[in-house]
This record gives sequence, structure tokens and C-alpha cells, in this order.
Amino acid sequence: MPEHVHWLIYPQVAGTGKLIPISTILLSLKTSIARQVSKQLAPGSRIRKRHGMSPDPHTRGMRIWTTRGIDVNIHTPQKLRDKLDYCHANPVQRGLVDRPEQWTWSSYAYYQKLDTVPMAMDWEGSWPLL
Repeated sequence: MPEHVHWLIYPQVAGTGKLIPISTILLSLKTSIARQVSKQLAPGSRIRKRHGMSPDPHTRGMRIWTTRGIDVNIHTPQKLRDKLDYCHANPVQRGLVDRPEQWTWSSYAYYQKLDTVPMAMDWEGSWPLL
């Protein structure tokens, strides 16, 4: 989505089953992305020039993320399927694409076994997750 993301994650240390707190994942991800966005929007950057943005935006302190997202604990296969279906349908409902597989960063193509998969998922869709 242009202004938000949907993640279905089950964060754990590879090979151990030890869970990683969502707050740790979000802090790491948001920090990394915010740094990259700030770098891309730095005064004099190509993006700023290309889009006619003023040369001195005072990007320091610019807010990239809201303070908190919405998290939902998923306890059943049906709830997981519902959330995955919602994520896949969201770009279509917003009018950004006509079909779910057209949204480049969706996992829809992966789960439908289509050839246009930008990145493989690490979950094959079985339950339980562990």
C-alpha cells in the first residue's frame, strides 16, 4: 500500500523456535527504513530534484512512521486465512490494481503458485506454524 504495510509474521530465531518480541522486529525494521527514507530525501538528492521538492526540507525529525501499528494475535487457521485474504484483497479494494496478483509486493502470487513472485515466503501455509 502506498501509505501502510501489512505483515503476517511469526518471528522466531531460525532453527530454535525461540520467539522474538514483535517490538524488537518493529524497532529494527522501522529504524532501518526511516534511515533509508531520510537518506533518499536528503537536501540535494536526486529524488528531491526529480519531484521538484524544496532543497532544504529539514528532514531531521521528519516522521516516517506512526507511533504504533495495529497488531492482532492469530490463534486459529481460519483467522490466519482471513487475515491473509484481507491483505491480498486490500490493493484491489483500494483501486490500486484490478486483481491481487497485480500488486507487486503481495504474497498472493506465491500462494497461488504463479510465476511473478518477487520474493519467496518462508511459510507454506500449513498449521500449526511450528
